[in-house]
Amino acid sequence: MARTATLIGFIAVVVAVAVYLAVKPTVIRGAVLADDMMAELRAKGLAGIAEIRCDDEIPFGAGGAMFACTFRGTDGSSETWEYTMKRDGSLSNHRLATGPRMSP
Repeated sequence: MARTATLIGFIAVVVAVAVYLAVKPTVIRGAVLADDMMAELRAKGLAGIAEIRCDDEIPFGAGGAMFACTFRGTDGSSETWEYTMKRDGSLSNHRLATGPRMSP
């Protein structure tokens, strides 16, 4: 009887931990994502981007993630884009704002 109770308790703990880990969102670091985006742009030969800054911490949950990135051009111009990342890693985006030229 005690072995059965211990086994049931163990299974309950394993299920509780699995449920917790399944619903806990993963956090993506914006700086890492920005570095990856910059590398992709450079690989495509687009050298007009001086800097990319994304949200610092991007929660990635069951539905994916939503975040914003600001691109600063080599000419000082800037644009902010909002991205939606699906669970499979695919991205969709739309422009939120275009800023004036900034001093370097």
